[in-house]
Amino acid sequence: MTELTIRPALASESETISALALRSKAHWGYSPGFLEQCRAELTYTPDRCASGRVFVAARDGSILGFYATEGHPPRGELDALFVDPDHIGTGLGGLLLQHALTQAASAGFIELCLDADPYAADFYRRHGAVVIGEAPSGSIPGRSLPRMRFELGNGRDAAPPSRRMSAADQRDALNGIAALIERHYVFADVAAECARELRERPVADEGPTTVEFSRQLTQQLREHDRHFSVTWGAPTDLPLRSASQRDDATISFHRDGRVGILTIRLFDDADDERAADQTREALDQLSQCDAAVVDVRSNPGGWPSMVEYVLGPFLGPDPVTIVTFQSTDHPEVISRSRPEPALAGLERMPLFAVIGPGTASAAESFAYALHTTKRATLVGERTAGAANPVESFLDSSGFAVYISTGAPIDPRTQTNWNHTGVAADVEVDVERALDVAIGLARNARL
Repeated sequence: MTELTIRPALASESETISALALRSKAHWGYSPGFLEQCRAELTYTPDRCASGRVFVAARDGSILGFYATEGHPPRGELDALFVDPDHIGTGLGGLLLQHALTQAASAGFIELCLDADPYAADFYRRHGAVVIGEAPSGSIPGRSLPRMRFELGNGRDAAPPSRRMSAADQRDALNGIAALIERHYVFADVAAECARELRERPVADEGPTTVEFSRQLTQQLREHDRHFSVTWGAPTDLPLRSASQRDDATISFHRDGRVGILTIRLFDDADDERAADQTREALDQLSQCDAAVVDVRSNPGGWPSMVEYVLGPFLGPDPVTIVTFQSTDHPEVISRSRPEPALAGLERMPLFAVIGPGTASAAESFAYALHTTKRATLVGERTAGAANPVESFLDSSGFAVYISTGAPIDPRTQTNWNHTGVAADVEVDVERALDVAIGLARNARL
């Protein structure tokens, strides 16, 4: 059985979604005549389903539930939320609701209102909604529905409403998160240890709020891997934008006498033409200097392709293996440097890399390769220690967990920098590290 996925609905799924809505409504014992009156309101057209406002919960090709929203920030409507009768009571409704609230908050909404079916009002109340009045039914003349509201806080930075957890809530979440880690974490022995600790974690009758609980679990799991994160509500992953999608440059060059300084704020996608051109221009300017300093102190990572591209001219005319990516679900992938004959002068140039706690992920891969190939002197403080690529997974308890599903392995050390970070060869306070590196480069220049 595959993992549950919450994704935008497709136009071709309109009939399936409409039928599910009517089936779910019937679960509460409404008469055939009543349901017939509701049919038009519960019919979802192909255009509506393809609008990006309807999300389905799917597993193994089957749609198990869905929700729909309306409106524009800052205030919107939860127009519908239905679960297939076979899955009512499994936690799927809560998972869909948290996804809806998270999506709304990240889109800039500060509140989400709804006209609740009377049978569902307690469900919404348990998840943080408050009754603000009554509203007329859209299908049954003379019928009134509870008008309810979720307050989402301050728009894009808001989280879905938190709630107090019972002992059973805590135990369900711990078991669900443990199972996800066992299934997906890249190293089976670490996964087993994390899962055991979660299952043995004490629970309390008067437990923490969902947000407090997610923070506690994140802190506990990061003792094993700093990429772990538990959040309340559906994950709001924001994919990295390539240079063609941004107005800013992530790489810049300047001089200090005959020392060239390359500042890389993010390793952009080297297969993006604009990013490659910006980097090539900066490297060409650097090649005209006597010594090089590369500053990645505030670089959170990015694309491995750009690590390959930047390392290429420094590591010589032949491709050098940087890391081999191991994964729980995919074949191994070897990352190699990309030589550039026109920049051959950089191979012999004295090189210093400036690092610190803000150096993470792909930026650490860059620093680690320079260290293990003995190509550069690292100056500054130990890096963040975040090596492994991460994916997010949803649990039916309403929590999402970010799990390392792969690991980059350096062929020279047969390990990586995860949790330990990359140590500096010249240890100095990170604020002074660039000045120190420039001083070293002046003395080392050819």
